[in-house]
Amino acid sequence: MANEEVEDEYELIPHKEIVELKDEIQKLHENPPSPSKHLQISMNDLAKRLEEMTTIFEKAMQSMTEEEGGITFQEKMQPVLHRMDKILEQNAQIADGIVAMADIVNELKDKVDRVPSGSSSFEESFQPPGAIPPPPSNFPPPPGMPPLAGFSPNPPLMGMPPPPPRRR
Repeated sequence: MANEEVEDEYELIPHKEIVELKDEIQKLHENPPSPSKHLQISMNDLAKRLEEMTTIFEKAMQSMTEEEGGITFQEKMQPVLHRMDKILEQNAQIADGIVAMADIVNELKDKVDRVPSGSSSFEESFQPPGAIPPPPSNFPPPPGMPPLAGFSPNPPLMGMPPPPPRRR
């Protein structure tokens, strides 16, 4: 009964197939597949895939060029570079102006430092050589002489209201 319980299931294979399998095994033992053959197959597969990928990138580049109207990156950036050049030129001009103003301020500062303390007014120290100083603002012109153009006996104060009229 023990033999009946254990039934080996097997399939009958024709003798011809068994002989063919034995021949294949013997051929594999005699001529094992070389790793270089597997490497060659892998290299061929890799080359094929790289060609496909290159083709895809070329098509994508052509498509993008057509969409953008054939404009290259340098052509797109040209207006921006032109504007930046103008800004750089303007900045150089501004810097030159600032340096010139600093020089003028330094010259004026030196002149103020050189003015003797007995001088009557700040404006007198900046008169060009040989210039006639303006008359003081609190004195009217001499009799018989017309008033100077732009001269006012009572000059207006900038941003201040005029003084109230005098009482007699």
